[in-house]
Amino acid sequence: MQHTTNVDRNLDMALKHWLCVEKQDFDQPIVPIQIETTSDLSFQVSLSSAPQGFLLRVSIGVGRQIDELLNRAINQSSKERTMHNMIGFVVLNELAHIALGHFEFSNGFGIAHRSTDNQISFDVKPYDKCLLVPKCLEMQADHEALEELLGTYQEGSAYDVREVASAVCGMMVLIELEDTKNGAQGRTHPRAATRIFQLLGHVAEMPLVRAQVHHDTSLIPTGEELQAYRRRTASIRA
Repeated sequence: MQHTTNVDRNLDMALKHWLCVEKQDFDQPIVPIQIETTSDLSFQVSLSSAPQGFLLRVSIGVGRQIDELLNRAINQSSKERTMHNMIGFVVLNELAHIALGHFEFSNGFGIAHRSTDNQISFDVKPYDKCLLVPKCLEMQADHEALEELLGTYQEGSAYDVREVASAVCGMMVLIELEDTKNGAQGRTHPRAATRIFQLLGHVAEMPLVRAQVHHDTSLIPTGEELQAYRRRTASIRA
């Protein structure tokens, strides 16, 4: 039996927290979602249909590899909060596939599947488009997860946005590193650079979203406020 570490407990608590957040925000009738933490030390996440609802499996290796990355990268005082946000992105990204109806196209979704794993299939016609569809679905799921995780723009919120966005960048890079290390065939996730480009665009547009939605230019923050926001979010990094 493997010894349960503080990292494993933090992973479990974060998974439960973000599952509750997502259930509260579902626009549709609540779909039964179960989370199972597996003892696999490799980096494995999968979302699949279950007899009643959906099953999200996350290995303890996810938490441990996040912890290893953060031990080398950031101040220990902010490590637990950063890990919490990184796991939040994983959970919200995977569950976004349910809300967006992506199971009409696939039998499951996941992160860093090794070439020896059962492959996820996509029912898409014409068949020559099959390689394009997974990446499009993942970009859609990224967008939904970012909206949930970053929230709406508030004056003075730039530091919080920077902290969360930096955590998401780290998660995107870690997923790509694990994909590459595992020698995954038929990669279903876009490159980290592509995903981070969308993230940075989302962060840049946040102060303008209300004005765009309501078609009201009076809701655009002042030039001074926009400059302060851009200065404080300019240092987002993985």
